[in-house]
Amino acid sequence: MPIRQLSRKTEELVERLHNRFTLFSSQTKVEIIRQIRDAGEPAAIAPLLYFLTGSNDEVVKAAADTIETLVCGLSQPDLVLAENSIRSTCCWSQDGGWWNLTPIALRKLAGLTNSPAVWGMASFHHSGYVREAAVRLLGTVRDGRELPFLLLRLNDWVVPVREAAKLLVCERLQSGDIAPFHKNIFLVVRLDDCKRTEHTEIVSGVVRNLVEAGNQQQLRNLIENQDRTVRRRMFRLACRVAGPHVAWLVECGLRSFDPSIRVTAVKQAETAFEGENLFELLDRLRKDRYMPVRRHALWLATKHFLDVAGTWLNEALFDRSYSIRELSQFYLRKMGHTDPAVVYRAVVNSNQRLRLAIAGLGETGTESDTALLEPYSRSSVVQLRRAALIALARLRGEQSIDLLLQSLADDNRKLTHDIKRALNPMAAHLPLESLRQMLDHDHRQHVRLAVVQLLDSMGAWSGLSGLIRAATDKDEKVAAAARVQIESRYLRLYTRPSNVERERIEDALGKIGQAELMNPFWIGFRKWFAIRIA
Repeated sequence: MPIRQLSRKTEELVERLHNRFTLFSSQTKVEIIRQIRDAGEPAAIAPLLYFLTGSNDEVVKAAADTIETLVCGLSQPDLVLAENSIRSTCCWSQDGGWWNLTPIALRKLAGLTNSPAVWGMASFHHSGYVREAAVRLLGTVRDGRELPFLLLRLNDWVVPVREAAKLLVCERLQSGDIAPFHKNIFLVVRLDDCKRTEHTEIVSGVVRNLVEAGNQQQLRNLIENQDRTVRRRMFRLACRVAGPHVAWLVECGLRSFDPSIRVTAVKQAETAFEGENLFELLDRLRKDRYMPVRRHALWLATKHFLDVAGTWLNEALFDRSYSIRELSQFYLRKMGHTDPAVVYRAVVNSNQRLRLAIAGLGETGTESDTALLEPYSRSSVVQLRRAALIALARLRGEQSIDLLLQSLADDNRKLTHDIKRALNPMAAHLPLESLRQMLDHDHRQHVRLAVVQLLDSMGAWSGLSGLIRAATDKDEKVAAAARVQIESRYLRLYTRPSNVERERIEDALGKIGQAELMNPFWIGFRKWFAIRIA
């Protein structure tokens, strides 16, 4: 997300400051710069850089103080964005000044202001010589304010700049003062994704310090950080460091509200726990609300606890997730247990857990099971009706098209959506006339939109006559959806329609009124169609 743009009031102040046709005294410039500082908008940093190389010391100091204040208001992610923005921004400085800054001029500036923020901005300069000089100036500061800029320069594309920054960062890491690294943890974990050079030494050094017993609370705070990038990367990096802390870390991760961290934690479970402890952990995790956690826990059970895995797998046959049901079905067959289809049939016959049993029977049964499922396709309970219709689509394939088309016209939007998805693989075999009738007679928008998508799936030419009809629909949303699908053919369809398809398209065009055909959309379509059939 970019840094927030300047407000109109601050933008006017910046324009006044840079107005070349108005001569301001140095005192007036200082006053305007202070007003910009009081506005507290970091986007004003770039326009102020021009004044750091001016001839008036008061203006230079005011600009430096303002930049120092505004940089303090930048978050670490914003600082990364500011680096790219300031290096590429030349509208305020290309005439000279900041754009043409040299290492000598930077050292002269250091004599006027002892501001790490100003040197940090110089470390974003387009010139590698200036960036290297800025890094060396930052190395003279030891209060932590220099560290964000040094961490950014670790990924510099110029080797001397990169090496100078690495030397300074390593010195600070080895000194034992780790607090500034904790404060700038976003920039530390970001190095794990920076590939210009290897940053393992620095990242691992910070992480190793965090996993020590005395810093567990700090690590916990980072794993619970509001920034998901920080908490996820920090947890992943901490898990890479071997040691007794891993068990505590996994327990902490499994209690996290972040599902991504819980998945990472469950993958580390078998390295951190064993025996009874691992069993109790997996027994808890197989009931986790997040599917990937449940699935991995179930897989670990089949790997380490075969004596109870069968029971857990049978229970997982009725999990709400298709992925977990599929995993259970696979391992039950592999272990020689009862065929899952037999279990599902028994449950359907006993009228228990019907929705999941019907879904499972559709995944494992045979065409002979359709007689058992068909009554539920007419159920008044939407969930049962949906499960039965999808199961019948799996078991009967193209033979279920008529039933699915009848059920497509349903008041329940989700049911219509799911039936459309079940029909998509069979779109080439759909009866065009039935879809046209649904367009003509069904008043529900979600049903007609589903029909438009099915017409598009029928084939490049096969469903085009139906889409032409839909493109003239009174419902503008349906018409717009059809036009999008028609236009998508212009650059991807280079074949000729068959005689039957051509007749259908021409017949559909013939039903459009002459006034409507003068619409630019239809003029463009007819030109394209004429080229295709020429």
